[in-house]
Amino acid sequence: MRDLLNHSNTLYLGTACCHDNPGRICNCYDCIRLGFFGGDETYSCIKRLCYYTMNYGSAYVSEIYHFLSASQILENNFNDSTISILSLGCGFGPDYIAMEKYIYDNNLNINFQYVGVDIEDNWNRIRQQNNGIYYTQDILQGFDASKYEIVFLNKIYSTLKSNNQDGLFLDILQDRIDNNFLQGSYLVFNDINHRDLGRDKFHGRISQHARTVNRYFYNIQRAYTGNYTAIDNMQNICEIPNNLAVRPKLEVTKVVFFLYQISRA
Repeated sequence: MRDLLNHSNTLYLGTACCHDNPGRICNCYDCIRLGFFGGDETYSCIKRLCYYTMNYGSAYVSEIYHFLSASQILENNFNDSTISILSLGCGFGPDYIAMEKYIYDNNLNINFQYVGVDIEDNWNRIRQQNNGIYYTQDILQGFDASKYEIVFLNKIYSTLKSNNQDGLFLDILQDRIDNNFLQGSYLVFNDINHRDLGRDKFHGRISQHARTVNRYFYNIQRAYTGNYTAIDNMQNICEIPNNLAVRPKLEVTKVVFFLYQISRA
């Protein structure tokens, strides 16, 4: 993660703002925040991608790392094995970084092959230090999940919802679960803990097609608890370089993790 942050910082400092218009004062944070609440949530601007990675990257990696610890999904199901991971809307690959560190820190005998899919080609300029395999692809055109033991959805659903594409995605995901996911595989939903950003709609639909193993939440900022299990560890687990142009968020954000298993009759 340290190398990724340094690389993002170098790109950020050497890249002009995509809103470089006379008289406009622009802050990448403003663009990202507007996207969270129904504005243009696209990531085609390199400077914005770098800001996003530096600002949120360590928090997002830490969230997934602590989810792995709370769920024990790796130790309980995949020790002494090699598994395949699919990340839909992978961005800079926080799940890859979290998996790699968690396996190393806990001395697990697990190897994993990671495939990340994202519609935004510019992420390839950010994630040069990650050793996964990455494809530029629109998942709304369909995807193949038949070879993967774990499929991650990290904050992609709220993005699709802000772009009015969540219904189409749920149709595709439901079809893939019913007809294409590997029997016994796991689906990890990681997204914002807010009723207006799709949390309940997603669970209401997907829980009819996959077995709910557990639901987790971070108990911060008066978060909605639902019938969820609290993840108590909220600290940053990443090494942060000094003198980044963008100050990283060091603690987790207000998110939920829903863990499902594909179990067909």
